[in-house]
Amino acid sequence: MNNAHRVGSYWTHIPECGDRAICGGCEVLEDMNHILTECECPGQELIWEAARSLWLEKQPRWPEVSLGSILGSG
Repeated sequence: MNNAHRVGSYWTHIPECGDRAICGGCEVLEDMNHILTECECPGQELIWEAARSLWLEKQPRWPEVSLGSILGSG
């Protein structure tokens, strides 16, 4: 993704914004993989469960969620 999103290490080079680089709930350097598939902050599980529910209305099997499958679906 060539650092297209302003997450994680993007913010470490800006002194007054360095705290944005770290996930507030997990205390790890954020990247898109963490945000979309690993983060345990409230909300992510709810969104993925809603996505799964909608998917299963049209498809018989819910695929494994990974950054690659997310990016490939777009």
